[in-house]
Amino acid sequence: MQQPDLVIDYQGLEYLGFATPRRTHWNLPPTTLVQLALGLERGNRGETAQQTLEKLRLHRYRPAIGEDFVLAEARLAERAGHHAQAARLYGQLVATCAEPERRHFHQFPLARAHDALGQSEQAFATLLEAHVSQVQWI
Repeated sequence: MQQPDLVIDYQGLEYLGFATPRRTHWNLPPTTLVQLALGLERGNRGETAQQTLEKLRLHRYRPAIGEDFVLAEARLAERAGHHAQAARLYGQLVATCAEPERRHFHQFPLARAHDALGQSEQAFATLLEAHVSQVQWI
């Protein structure tokens, strides 16, 4: 199914080498914008990544984007110190992950969020599960 493009209008793309001073309006598909938000978060451009997610949050095809949107929200919540929200989102990703050998990608950050919330027992239990998943991955 062809997803309609979203127009994005901000200077943050020049950080990644996409924009020139003459072009800051981009028509990008929603899946690309999620990946852009993840890249911006990774490059310590959290505010710009958050702006990108805000545009996507209102988009009618957001459910079709998949787990990457939830992952981007979780990472930004964790970075902003909203550990309860991050734990909820990472927990959602773990619960919906169909492949047990891939769950550790979400379980390790979930354990970090539990630890930040002072939930040491939950953090340790999550780490044990994550190590089992990681061994299956290897």
